[in-house]
Parts: sequence; structure tokens; C-alpha cells
Amino acid sequence: MNTGQVILVVGALTLLSMLALSINTTILNAYVTSYDSEATIDAISVGQAMIDEILTQDFDSVTVTSRTLSSPSQCTPPSRLGADLDSEKTVIKDSTEPFQSQIKFNDIDDYNNYSRIVATPHLGKFTVVDTVYYVQGSSLDVKSSTQTWFKKILVTIKHPNLYRPVVMKSLVVFRKYLP
Repeated sequence: MNTGQVILVVGALTLLSMLALSINTTILNAYVTSYDSEATIDAISVGQAMIDEILTQDFDSVTVTSRTLSSPSQCTPPSRLGADLDSEKTVIKDSTEPFQSQIKFNDIDDYNNYSRIVATPHLGKFTVVDTVYYVQGSSLDVKSSTQTWFKKILVTIKHPNLYRPVVMKSLVVFRKYLP
């Protein structure tokens, strides 16, 4: 082979290498996007289940026994939002038994700073962290330093296949029940 043919062969191998690298990068990006999408869908499902569980609880520990409140100041102070002393803050569940929160929590603010690890069949474990706080009635995105008729729930779901955590929000409004 002469020098011209060697240069053509080297050039052809270079082009073939670049093409193979480009195809492999495209395939890898497609897999990453696919796993992120699947993890996002599973995270939304896990987060919605958490929000649904929280929304089945009473508005406040005071409303567990009495449905009527005359003032929001009767509710739990913002500094005391969170699980009762006998409740667990973090729960890991891999079985079909109910989470401890489903057994021990009786009102929405018990879920403040609560976390759990939820195992899914395909993607494994998701970490779920809840935050509950009062918000102002005039601006439902502004945190309140006093009790109000409104509580905001933030559920943050993390997983290694997610680019960034999924954050879900819900608003709970106390509704006064008349006898």
C-alpha cells in the first residue's frame, strides 16, 4: 500500500469511529431520558399516594375531637408542627404492611418533616420527604408565622434516576362543620 491509500484507510477508520461514538452517545442519551421519564412517572405516583394519605387526616389535632373552631389560634402553633412524640419520623417499608404513619398519625401536621422510603418493583427505592406549614390566606405561597385556616403540603421525592427531585404541592383549607 502506498501513502495515499494508508491516509484514506486512516481517514475511513476515523470517520467510522466518530460515527460509532455518535451512535453510542445517542443511544445512551435515549436510555437516560427513558429512565428519567420512568422515574418521574413513578415519583409522581408515589408522591400522589403520599398526598392522598395526608389528605385523609384531620386538619389539626384539635379537630380530631371537635369539628368546630372559632379561631385559627386554637390550632397547633407553627413551631409544634410535626409528629407526636410516640410517632416515628422516618419509616422504611419493603413489605405490604401499612406504613406507621397510616397507623399513628391522626392529623395533617403530623406529617411535617416525615420521611419514608418506598420500594417500587422496577426502579427500587424512592425517598419521600414531607413538609407541612401554615400559609397566609391572602397569598397562598407565603409561609405564615402564625396559625391560619390554610396549610400547605410539600412532598419531595428523590431517586438516583431523577435529574432533580420531584416536588408536589397541595393546599388544605379548614372547613367549619356545623352540627
